[in-house]
Amino acid sequence: MPLPGEIAADPAMFFHRVLGCEPWEKQIEMAEAVRDHERVAVCSCNGGGKDWASARLILWWLTAYQNAKVVILA
Repeated sequence: MPLPGEIAADPAMFFHRVLGCEPWEKQIEMAEAVRDHERVAVCSCNGGGKDWASARLILWWLTAYQNAKVVILA
């Protein structure tokens, strides 16, 4: 398992190595935006994989940051 610092630095690596999934290029771009910016908005079509990536980003966030909290609104 990767070290916590490695996890925080690379959400795409977390998707691959920890969750065992293969995100699309746009999903990796979305994950890197969440890592690099305080606020992120994603414009996409229906069925573009935003929910899939969001669920995995939540797992990444909770794993990468001690005492992390996530609020989800639908």
